[in-house]
Amino acid sequence: MWPRISSWSAMLLFLATSFTGIDNSYAYSSCEPLKRLLVHADTGFRQLRGYNDPRIRGWVATYRMPGASRCTIEDVEDTAYYSCKWAHDPQAGSVSEVYSDLLQFVTRCLKVSATSEHSDGQDKQSARFGITGSRKTVVVEKSESPSSGPLVTLYVIPLALNELSSE
Repeated sequence: MWPRISSWSAMLLFLATSFTGIDNSYAYSSCEPLKRLLVHADTGFRQLRGYNDPRIRGWVATYRMPGASRCTIEDVEDTAYYSCKWAHDPQAGSVSEVYSDLLQFVTRCLKVSATSEHSDGQDKQSARFGITGSRKTVVVEKSESPSSGPLVTLYVIPLALNELSSE
């Protein structure tokens, strides 16, 4: 039997679970979310793996970056990588604003500029950050496809830039 809750409690619960917009100044004021991911990269994100999702060849992550709509850990050729996606949300700003905020956040937290940037016209734009003295790479990507619409993705990959295949 379900516990009885008041209509006010139900409304507060609805509002708490329905709000998806983020105040980017708050969400990205601390570098802790990115630092946490970089620490877990050393172990293939094992402690962040939730349930197995066969559609993605991996797991739904138990930890989600602030404001992200979905985070996963995928296994490709025995290398697990973490990714978070930000779908278009008018409350969080345009996809270009979210992309710009994430670039600034990663640059500030890693204390490095993007090692390489790639633009594929209007459909895809990405920036890669190699971490000095580490085999880790962070990629921020903005893309648009007919199936998923505008999207921003952050990847944390436990491989050095020179080990990643070029696009």
